[in-house]
Order: sequence, then C-alpha cells, then structure tokens
Amino acid sequence: MSYKGIINKRELVLICLMILMTISFICSFAILSIVTFLFIPYFFLDSLINIKEKLKNLARNPLAILFVFFFLAQCIGLLWSDNIDYGMRRVAVMIPLLFLPAILLSEEISKRGFNTYLRISKYLILLVFFILLLVHLFIDGHIASTFVHFTVEEKLGISQFYIVFILLIPFLESLRQIHKRKQLLLNGLLFISSIGFMLILGNKTIMIFLFLFALVYIYKGFKTSRKILLFRLGIITLIVVGASQTSIVKNRVAVLYKTTDFNIEIIKTKNKYAETKNTLEHRILIDYLVLQEIGKSLLFGVGTGDYQDLLMDSYESISFKAGLKNKLNTHNQYLEEFLKTGILSGFTFIIIIAFLFRRSKKKQPFYIYYITIFAVACFLESYLVRQHGVIIFALFIPFFLTNDIE
Repeated sequence: MSYKGIINKRELVLICLMILMTISFICSFAILSIVTFLFIPYFFLDSLINIKEKLKNLARNPLAILFVFFFLAQCIGLLWSDNIDYGMRRVAVMIPLLFLPAILLSEEISKRGFNTYLRISKYLILLVFFILLLVHLFIDGHIASTFVHFTVEEKLGISQFYIVFILLIPFLESLRQIHKRKQLLLNGLLFISSIGFMLILGNKTIMIFLFLFALVYIYKGFKTSRKILLFRLGIITLIVVGASQTSIVKNRVAVLYKTTDFNIEIIKTKNKYAETKNTLEHRILIDYLVLQEIGKSLLFGVGTGDYQDLLMDSYESISFKAGLKNKLNTHNQYLEEFLKTGILSGFTFIIIIAFLFRRSKKKQPFYIYYITIFAVACFLESYLVRQHGVIIFALFIPFFLTNDIE
C-alpha cells in the first residue's frame, strides 16, 4: 500500500490503536507501553499541510498546553529533590502526558468509526474478563471472591482501581444500545455481565462510581418521559439488589460500618498499636498528615523525588503500622500534587479537571461519566502514580472528549 493509501486509512489506524490500548490495558503492561508510543508516528502519518494545521491548533489549545505544563511541573520538582532516582521514575511514568492528550485532542474520527471502536471493545473487554475468570475458577482453583487478589493484582499486576475505567466501556455501551432498543437480549446480558464484574472487584471506588451513576442517571430520567424514568429506576434497582447479594460488597460494607471512626486522635491510636484493615481510616489519616506537610511547603512543595520519603517519615512519627508496612502513597491525587510541587502541579491539575468539565457536552454519555468518576476518584486514589492511571488521564478522557458525540 502506498503512503497516500495509508494516509487515507488513518481513521482505521486510530481505531486499531485504541482497541490495542484498551485490551493491552488489561492484559499486558509491555504491549501497553509499546502501543502508547506508536501514537507519535501515527500523528505524523498525515499530509504535511494537515500536520502543520494540527500543530498550529495545538499551540492555541489551552487544554493541550496545560497537559504539557503539568508534565513540566513534575520535571521542575526535581530541582529541589534529594531522591533524584525516585523522582526520575515518577517523571518517566508521566511521559505520555507530553504527547497523548495533544494527539487525541487533534484527531477526530467519524461517528461510524467511533461506534466501531465501541462495538468491538465491548465484546473484547468482556471476553477477556470471562476468560480470566474461568481460568481463575477452574484452572487455578480459586473462588470468585479472590479474583482481584490472585488474578487482577498478582497475575496481571493491575490495581483494581484502574480496571473500572475499562469496564465502563461495555457497561455504558450496552446500556446505550438498550436505550436504542437494539439487540435487547444480547445487550441486556452484556450490561448485567459488566455489573457482575464490577461487583466481583468489590472496590470502594467502583461502589462510588455506581452511586454517582445512579444519581446522574435518575436525574436525567426526570427530564424525560415517565416510562423512561421508570425504566431507569428499574436499572438502578437491579444494580442495588445485585450488589446487596454479593458477599464481597456485604463484607466490605460491614467492615466500614463496624470499624470506622472519624475522630483523628482515635484513628491515630488504633493505627499506632495495630495494623488495621480499614482503608477509609487509612485515607483519613494520610490526608491529615499530608495536609500538615502541605501547610509547611505550600508554594513549591517538597519535590517530585522526596514526597514519598517525607510521607514515610510522617508515618514513622506516629507509628502508622499499615502505612509503613505497605509504603502507602497519598491516596489523593489532588493533595499529592500540592505535596510534590506545590502550586505548580497542584493548581494545574485542578485547572485541567475544571477545563475537562467545562468542555463536556450534553450528548457525551461516555465522557461525562469518565471525567466525573475520575475527578471524584482522585480524592481517594493517587491515579497518576502508575502507568495505567496516566493512560486513563492522557488517552481515554481526551479520546472520549473529542469523539463521544451521539
């Protein structure tokens, strides 16, 4: 095929790259890294006129510029860091922020191409999860409640906090097709399967997502007909009933309800004398410690390379057993940025999130849920510590922002 022929197939190339990223996100860290950098030659796989036009548009795109500045803030934070090795690792993880958002914000595929991506991804994602679950149950001989620990975290090396953003694709796409009354039985099964996998993960972030989804979904239902509202209430009832019947969710809710305190002194005492399992209390305690440190170095932070060392010192000062043993990070992306480089990356990250919300449109069901759950989840997790979180922020969110138009 000639160079011009390849250029004419650019949309197909982008769809293939996105599908590869989506599946490798689950299956392979190595493939995910390789495909990430394939977006660079893809960007230049275009006519010279188009390349120049795209570069001009990006130079005037405040969102693309903010992503680049956010990455540069991480690099600047190395200047006052002692632990350069750790800082360089943090910067290396965030390299995709330099080019992925810019590429995705400058490229747009047709409605047909976007639907093709959703349709193929919907089936492949659930197929991969079914295969993984079958292997977990019948080959490895484990039970469903240990799927996260043995298969997701140990075998695949992925934190469950990132998986929800992949399961969102079949979840939302099958629901969208149900609303369109297309292949109701098939899409109903796919929708239930998506919920099932989310509940098997049993993660608190996922529970928050489902709660937020329920609120937004019902709210939108009030703006439509009574039949649609009743249908949406039925969907939410199905999710709630399903969640209440899973042992994973019931156990996590019971632990939170029975063991959670909100008095910081009580939390400090409990975690000083025992290695507790209440992760909500862990987050409250970490936020308390981080806010104290931010108060001492608000302007420029403690440095990209030193913030985790300082956090460990804080754990040591109060004998936070679980924090020391598990080397817990901040579990709050907003506070982490202020701790690292102060106002440089702290305010920039908040401004990016604000821009992303401002750019949303009414007919963007995927993007609205993606950015909402990401923005809320960043209060509970440090998503940008790992490559998977960076890919969500730098690839999937800009992709749905640009193309998620019904």
